[in-house]
Amino acid sequence: MSNRNLLRSKKIVLVAHCLLNANSKVEGLEEFNAILKELLTFLIKNNFGILQLPCPELTSHGINRWSKVREQYNNPFYRQHCNKIIEPIIKQVTDYLENDYMISAVIGVEKSPSCGINESCSAKNWGGNFSAQNQNNLDKTIIINKEGIFIELLKKEFKKRGYKIPFFGIDELNIGSSIKNIEENLL
Repeated sequence: MSNRNLLRSKKIVLVAHCLLNANSKVEGLEEFNAILKELLTFLIKNNFGILQLPCPELTSHGINRWSKVREQYNNPFYRQHCNKIIEPIIKQVTDYLENDYMISAVIGVEKSPSCGINESCSAKNWGGNFSAQNQNNLDKTIIINKEGIFIELLKKEFKKRGYKIPFFGIDELNIGSSIKNIEENLL
């Protein structure tokens, strides 16, 4: 074994795409201008490798998309898209695990309809139908205690394979508390 291999931490976290690239978010929803520096600083300081998850919303609807809620993404077409982009992630995770690496966590974005870990935005009280007649309904979007569609499917694939990987959410309105929670549970 070379000395180079001895330097590897063999610790990896999977991170939601937009936490490392806020440019992928729906215009106006970003809470930071490029990268969540506090998260990146923590991961670098503690020698975690980073596997950036694909953004399912960007890869299905492009950069010029409108904001949507969980119910609008909860359909067979979007789920199929998510499963397709999850497949290479599962292969990478499997390869790392089979070679004695540790997948330490998945870090998502709370309130996201796709990447929320514990919460996602919902239209339960207005159905998610956006039209000229009900355009004010966007203000009625609520937060529910349910993961986003992409995270739901990723958890399902991990469970199917017996992977016990913790999931943590970043609340972009309370970044410090979110990072502290990750720090307390990962170190």
